[in-house]
Amino acid sequence: MDTHFHLCFQVGRVARQLVSHYNRVLAPLGLTTTQYFVLAAIKPSEQPTMGELSARTYLDNSTLTPIVDRLERDGWIERVPDPNDRRAVRIALTSSGQARLPAARARGDAVEHAMRAALGDDMITSLTDGLRRVARIELDQLEG
Repeated sequence: MDTHFHLCFQVGRVARQLVSHYNRVLAPLGLTTTQYFVLAAIKPSEQPTMGELSARTYLDNSTLTPIVDRLERDGWIERVPDPNDRRAVRIALTSSGQARLPAARARGDAVEHAMRAALGDDMITSLTDGLRRVARIELDQLEG
């Protein structure tokens, strides 16, 4: 079978295109797509642990840590000691991050609205549902 028809090729190609588009839209704010998704996973009223943030974003700690480092350096977030566990660190939006996040969300939402306008809600729902199903497939099922 021609690799251009493989699901992996198509998903990878589309993922690269979407990330590239998000990066262009978010660049004026000094953000990358991944940084934006990490910020979007933090509600202003909470302070998740790195483990909670990792679970929400599907990023392992070795990937998440440098992203958090950059966001902290750029004033979006801060590391806060956990009052109940001195070994744990929580992640909080700074006041500057809270003030700037609506502009980032507006840019991210604009991409989503453009995709919905081009594809329609039914197609977005079908794509999202299909991708969630693919994500739940265990590797051993595919190799068997």
